[in-house]
Amino acid sequence: MSKIDSIKQGEISVDGEKYAFDVWMFADGRVMERQAIDSSKIASDEIQTIMDNSEGLQEVLIASVKEIPVDKEAVELATGANVLLVQCSLDEAMEFFNKESESKKIGAIIVMK
Repeated sequence: MSKIDSIKQGEISVDGEKYAFDVWMFADGRVMERQAIDSSKIASDEIQTIMDNSEGLQEVLIASVKEIPVDKEAVELATGANVLLVQCSLDEAMEFFNKESESKKIGAIIVMK
């Protein structure tokens, strides 16, 4: 599992690698640039991507500077798959992700704006 080394507006460091863009983090430790049609919200296709690439996923952390809306379809998709969606600020994301990933399969959507 990956560990977030640092996170601040505009940059995240995961396992020593720095990213200056929004990212998806998968339960197997992979990190990739976020691919979103509308970056101002979390859509069901993003949740589906995290779920499809994270076997045994239990939680998806959604972290951003300010709370980002999550589409109703995304919530329904996660609920139907028994995956908990958790929103928090960038300030809280590192501690939450690193703690939860010790005992759970967790993915994340980190929005730098």
